[in-house]
Amino acid sequence: MAREFVKHTDAEGTDMATLTGTRTRTITGHLANLLEYPNWLIERDVDFTNCKFDGNFDDSQVACVNCQYEAGCKWLTGLRNINPATASVSELTGALRIAIGYVGARQSAGHQKNCSCEACEWLCSARQLLRSQSR
Repeated sequence: MAREFVKHTDAEGTDMATLTGTRTRTITGHLANLLEYPNWLIERDVDFTNCKFDGNFDDSQVACVNCQYEAGCKWLTGLRNINPATASVSELTGALRIAIGYVGARQSAGHQKNCSCEACEWLCSARQLLRSQSR
C-alpha cells in the first residue's frame, strides 16, 4: 500500500494531516517518530562527562555558548522541553529542520544521492515530510 499524507479537520476545527499506509498516525506522531533518530545520534555525539550543567544548555552561560557541543546540546535541551503529545506541528517541524541541518552536516561529501546508510535514509524521509508539509 502506498503511503500518502491526507489532510482532514478534527472535531475542534484544526487542520490535521494523517500518514496513511501500513499504519495510520497523525503528522505530529510521525514528526515525533522522526525526531528519535537525531536525538539518539546527538546524544551519542555529545560528551556530557565534564558538563557542569548536566547537558542542559543555558545560553546565558559562557561555558555553554563556547562549548564544542553547543549546537547538539542546545537542540537536545530544546527537544527535552517539547512534549510530542501536546506540541504543535510548527514546533516539531522547527526541531526537525534543525535536526536535518545537524545530520546533514555530519555526512561526508562522498555520500551518493542514492546512499542507503541510516543517516541518508533518515535525511530522505525527513526532507520528504517537510516537502509534503509545505504544499
